[in-house]
Amino acid sequence: MRTESGDSERLLLTAVGDNLFQVEESSFITDAVYRDVIRARETPEGVLTFVEIAERSPLITNSWILSQDTIESEAMKSVLARVMAEGGNWEQVFGGGLIVHTSPANARQIEDEVLRIANSKQLPPA
Repeated sequence: MRTESGDSERLLLTAVGDNLFQVEESSFITDAVYRDVIRARETPEGVLTFVEIAERSPLITNSWILSQDTIESEAMKSVLARVMAEGGNWEQVFGGGLIVHTSPANARQIEDEVLRIANSKQLPPA
């Protein structure tokens, strides 16, 4: 996908209508996140050019920069498994970036749990 300014990225999209695509992973060159529906037009070369976000995802998106150790901990794996079981999704980017997409009903609880785990990993041993 490309923007009008010329920035580009490879992005997993699912066609859902004429020039409409559901975003299956968060974008770094636009504000589109998992499950947003975007409008894009195809160039003669077959490249999609981002036009706009046509419909926002029903999920709440939060992100954190955490250590790899924290993201791979059993406690975090448990939280992320629950996110998936409840119909959300999560992405790990650039090693320490964690992006979590949850239902509005669970977003605050998941955020609190991620922060609790992150804070417990940063405490010095007693």
